[in-house]
Order: sequence, then C-alpha cells, then structure tokens
Amino acid sequence: MTVVSMTKENTVVMVYIICTGDRWALVEQQHVNGSAGFDSLVSCDDATPTSTTALQIKLRASCTVRLLLRARASQALTRCQHSNSSRPSTCASSSRIASSPQFRTALSPPFRTPEALRGLSISSRQNVPWLPIIAIVSRKAFRLAAPLAGGLIRRLYKGLPQSRKAFRLVAALAGGLIRRWYKGLPPDERKLFLALYRKHKNIIVAVVASLFSLLAVFFASHIERTPVTGRLRFITVTHAQLEKIAEYELEQRLALHSHNLLPDRDQRVVMVQRALAKLISGNKDFPHINDHEWKVSVIDDHTVSNVFVLPNGHVFFFTGMLDTFENEEQLGIVLSHEMAHALLGHGLESVSYTRFLDWIQIVVLAAIWTILPSDGIAFVTTWFYNLCQQTVLDLPYSRKLEIEADAVGLRIAAKACFDVRESYAYWIGMHVNEKASEQKPTPSIFSTHPDHGDRAERLKSLLDSAVELRTLCNCPPLDLRKDPIKRADSMKIHMHQQLALQGKV
Repeated sequence: MTVVSMTKENTVVMVYIICTGDRWALVEQQHVNGSAGFDSLVSCDDATPTSTTALQIKLRASCTVRLLLRARASQALTRCQHSNSSRPSTCASSSRIASSPQFRTALSPPFRTPEALRGLSISSRQNVPWLPIIAIVSRKAFRLAAPLAGGLIRRLYKGLPQSRKAFRLVAALAGGLIRRWYKGLPPDERKLFLALYRKHKNIIVAVVASLFSLLAVFFASHIERTPVTGRLRFITVTHAQLEKIAEYELEQRLALHSHNLLPDRDQRVVMVQRALAKLISGNKDFPHINDHEWKVSVIDDHTVSNVFVLPNGHVFFFTGMLDTFENEEQLGIVLSHEMAHALLGHGLESVSYTRFLDWIQIVVLAAIWTILPSDGIAFVTTWFYNLCQQTVLDLPYSRKLEIEADAVGLRIAAKACFDVRESYAYWIGMHVNEKASEQKPTPSIFSTHPDHGDRAERLKSLLDSAVELRTLCNCPPLDLRKDPIKRADSMKIHMHQQLALQGKV
C-alpha cells in the first residue's frame, strides 16, 4: 500500500491516501496532545491508477465543525502506483497505519476494518465517483461550545426586549462571517461545496420541506379564538408567562415615572378611578373581567397624549391625554377601549406574534447576509426587508387590534351606560385638531393606529347597535337635545371651510 499525506501548517489534521493495487482508501489522522488517532475511512476503486502525484488540499484551522467536502478522485485525490511502489519507506509506514486498532471507517459496516478493504470490488468505470473528504477539527471544543451557545441563546430570547435586536445582530454577523469565509476559499474548494450541494440537493430540499411542514403544524396547533369576537389568532405564550412580563413592565413603568405620579387624592386620579369603577360595575358578566386587578396610575406630563393598559389590568394615563377630553363620557369611551385590549388578550397575542416573526426574521437576516455578495447590498436589503415587514405585517396587525378594541370597547361603554355617541365626537375632535396643527400627520400606512377620521366613521357605523345595547341594559335615555354627533359634524364642516380658505383642500 502507498500512503500520501496532505497537511496544513500549524494544524493537527493529516489526511492519508492508502492504495493497494487498483483500490484506494482515504484516512484521517488526528494528533491530540502528541498522540495520533485515526478516524474516518473512505474507499473506492480506481480502474486506471498511473502515477503518484499529490494534490495540495487546504484544510482551514478556523473550522470548528465537521466539513464534508467533495472532489473527484481524478482531480483531488492522489493517483497511486500499483503495489510495486518504488518508495519502500512510504509503504512501510502505511503498513503501520493499516495495523492501528483505531483505524475505522465512516462508511457502511462491510468496510469497518482494513481487512475489508481488500475485498473491495474492482470497478470498470473510467471516472471515479464523488468521494467525501471528512475534515474533523476541534471536535471536543465544538461539543463543549454547542450547549453553552444554546444556553446563551435561550437566555437572550427569554430576556429583555433588547434581546430582539441582539438576535438580529447575531444573525447578520453570522451570515457575514460565513460569506467572508466562503469567498476566501480557493475556487477549487468552492466547487467542492457546489458539487456536494448538487449531489444532495434532493435531501436538502426534503429537509427544508420537512422543517416548513413542522412549522405549519406548530402554527396550526397554537390557533385559538379571541374572546367575544371569535377571531382566530396564534398564541404560544401562556397566561403565567404573560403575568411575569406584565409584572416586570409594571415595575419598570412605576420606577420610570415615580417622580411625576399623581397621588390617589388628586381630582384627576379620582375622575379616572370613577370612570373605571363604572365600567367594571356595568360589565360584571363580561368574560375574564374578574381575572384582572384593575388599577389606575396618572402621570403628570402634559406633553404626552397617551394612555395604555398592561395585560394585568393596570392602566396608565398621561395628563396630556386627559386634556383632550371634553367630558367624562369621552374619558369612559377611551378607558373602555383600553380595557378591551386587556380583556381580549391582545398582549398575549402580540407577544406570541412578535416572537414568531422574530424567528422568521433571524433566518431571513442570516440568509441575506450569507447569500448577498457585499455588506452594502446586504445592509440595504435588510433595511428594505424591515420596511416591508413593518408596512405589510406589523403595522396592519397593530391597526387590526386597535379596530377590534374600538368595537368591543364601545360595547363595554354601552353596557356601563356611557353616552356612546361621544366616541364619534371624540375622534372627530382629534381629527380636526390634527388637521389644524402645523405638524404633518403620519400616513396611516406607517401608523400603529387607524386614522382619526376613519376611526370616527367606523365607530359611527356601530352606534345604532351600541345605543340599542345600552337601552337593553336599562340605562337612562340619551339627551337628544345635546347630540354629540351633530356637534362633531359641525366641527368637521367648519374645519373643511377653514382648509378651503387656506387653499389646503
């Protein structure tokens, strides 16, 4: 037998080609702490061995995983002489290699021992088929690093919202490193990977299709119906997990606004608490309303016009939002909308939806930064992908939840005997103020909330059923002399007249 060694400087891997007549085998020798061990035998027939010429194969020390390369024996492997080799010293060393008890094969059981090599059948084919060359570098290090990396990823994913950015950054960096590594390979080695892909293309397609099938099954098995509306939605987060998230966010919010939280005796806090108590009292039969601990915190900040509710039922009001109300009826309308978010489990749904999209985005970003030829193109493509995801998926989804909360919140307000007509008047007033301001409003396609004017018209179409529900709940009759709808329509007409005078229509 003839042995030809292929080595790379400063590495611990040596590859041997053992030839016996018209048959050959590929062996890998690993040097660990000065001792040599043999691993992986790959063998095939060569009908026309002619000369002993070794092809230099570059093994990269940066690899930490098992790389499966492919090459034609006529190009990448040594053509060995027959058993009457003119290099007796090499043949002697090959005898010692073949007798090593650690010598084993990565192929099927018939080829597990050197003795089985002698039983290989002689092939009459002129072209030797593609053969795997297995380069195993730092196997123990990889096995140690894999669980550590898995634990780090799990902790990042369960951590703070900033971990989403960390995941995206890691995906982009990993893709970029893979691209640079591949581009740094010599052309011959690139062809090896392409050949491997072509040969196992069907297997790769089958694996990818199986993964997508499992993803579809996972998605379908986590579909639930929204309370009250019956809308189908995707849920992966449990209520216990959401409670922990809500508690953490509550602590963060209270710490952030501790310097400007209004005391409970403040008249503005009392007004909000009175409206909340009225809504709870009128909707005792509403699903899940008793599962929340409803509380109110009013933040003294007139520069912010916002109100939001946590999944556990804690409502945060900014005084800037209170300044937009004309009366307590409008306060009750807006508060019922926020209660609807909590009662419909929109927080549960949003977290599940966001996590699902995060996993998809990680895969897409890794593919973008791996496949595209340069960092500049990958950066622009990533920006465009994020823009498309926001405008096509994230923002429409957010607006859908707002529209659903508007409809359900109107029913909650009606059952609590609030004047539901004020919902139309409030959003028309917001629309008029937005048009009157010099600031250019955000286009609805790029907004998390529906347009104020569209929102008002949509609520107006629901007023008849809301008024009827209010009557069924034995609420006092509405004052027809003070119709908020007429007041709002007159405001809208006046706004259009002013815009026409300014030439903005």
